[in-house]
Amino acid sequence: MFATPHIGGSTEEAQEIVGVRIAEAGGGYLSNGVALNAVNMPSLSPEQYRALGPYIELAEGLGAFASYIATGNPRTVRLTYFGKIGDGNTSLLRNASLAGC
Repeated sequence: MFATPHIGGSTEEAQEIVGVRIAEAGGGYLSNGVALNAVNMPSLSPEQYRALGPYIELAEGLGAFASYIATGNPRTVRLTYFGKIGDGNTSLLRNASLAGC
């Protein structure tokens, strides 16, 4: 199932074009495993997603683990990145770790 935002085009042609683009995006996700131009997600190329994918899963798992072992309600979370992964945009990893909490 795909959820799509409101379609702004009111003409039949505009709705057809949007429908085709949605189908292309869905097909791209099913063939590559990468959701391009997804809402509330940073736009990553398939290569970038393949490089970050394992780290995203790890960050979410570590967030869940930290939440499990924490006592009380933590007020801060600190993530430290080492190596090549720390040189890029780490906001996706931060969000994944917080989602795991």
